[in-house]
Amino acid sequence: MAVLACTVAACSGTGSRVGTPRRPRAIAAAPIVAGSGAAVDPIPLTASTCLARPPTLINQIGGEVATPVRADAPLDSTTYDARSATFAGDGQVDPATGNAAIYPLLFGKAQPATGLCVIGGSVPGTLSRTMTWPQLKAEQPQSDGRKIYFDAAAVTEYARGDAPHLIDGLRVDDVADGVAARGSLPKGGTVPLDGGNFDVRNVYFTAVHDDCVDVNDLVSGVLYDSLLDGCYTGISERPDSGSPRLGQHAPAGQQFVLDHVLVHMTRFPGPHPTAQCPNGTPSGYNSIFKWSDGANEPVIRDTVFLLDEAPCSERYFPFPANSQLSGVTIVWNGQGRWRWPVPSGVTVTTRHAVWDRARAMWLTRHGCPDTGPNVAATTNPCTRMTDPTLGTPTAP
Repeated sequence: MAVLACTVAACSGTGSRVGTPRRPRAIAAAPIVAGSGAAVDPIPLTASTCLARPPTLINQIGGEVATPVRADAPLDSTTYDARSATFAGDGQVDPATGNAAIYPLLFGKAQPATGLCVIGGSVPGTLSRTMTWPQLKAEQPQSDGRKIYFDAAAVTEYARGDAPHLIDGLRVDDVADGVAARGSLPKGGTVPLDGGNFDVRNVYFTAVHDDCVDVNDLVSGVLYDSLLDGCYTGISERPDSGSPRLGQHAPAGQQFVLDHVLVHMTRFPGPHPTAQCPNGTPSGYNSIFKWSDGANEPVIRDTVFLLDEAPCSERYFPFPANSQLSGVTIVWNGQGRWRWPVPSGVTVTTRHAVWDRARAMWLTRHGCPDTGPNVAATTNPCTRMTDPTLGTPTAP
């Protein structure tokens, strides 16, 4: 079986390496249980185990789903089998209210659950690929003069406790956010970091106009064997203003892991104005990591990043200072020389073929036609996206 992501040496045979990356691990390591101080066993949930649950715990969803699917108080260990379903995403507007039809899949907001699984599904949004970030956030009007706020993830899960929850085999295109993991807020005024072990695997995202992965509740998790081919922000773990997590810190040792992932930080028109991208900047992206000082420890291994240009935010660029890095490749597609630090375990190359080959290998393994990241998706055509055998890459 082919490896999921390749380093410069594996993909091109050339390139300068800084440090000596460790041999890739075959499976994603589990995050640390909040407060335990010790690693837990590997996350047990897979597509096959989720689909083998009793019929009373499996909700089958198929066909064209025009309205949001919402379960405010799902049963623990519920599986949503969406392998044959296509959901309306961002870009749809309610004609009665003029507001965005948001949150295509939303689970557990009123009563978070444990052990939720979302298997398969396609969320082809209809946001314009020419939409600017201020238009996305209703800071500027759309071309028709309306101000519409888009902020929904294709899938949002609220989880309770540290039992694993899984999103596997999801195809997303042209939405504000890809997936969002939310914790639970118990009564009593304290804010424990509840809802960890968020596991995302075998997902394929294109044209995500804001956060590809939103873990702003500081929950731990794993992003594994996935292709994020067009993010404005890669991984966001920074509580928003007004969030009960604002000013909180993840427990020491708790992690968010990227393992065998391909991430393309692409140019979006009219980025949010910053010092690096002032008003009038024609294109840009935020950063790979939108992080906070209280976020989880990032663990990044056997992962390839394609950067179209310099980011609009350099605060945590390219990686937060406490990141554990091994077998990481940055493909620099921007102008001029790479001018940022190159930590141990990271290689920087200008050979675009490194990305092209890694991406082609991923698409082939998952049975996806190569339509290119700029072609809007209408369904999920990847025939092997939820194949249970996809989760164990062979180390080179």
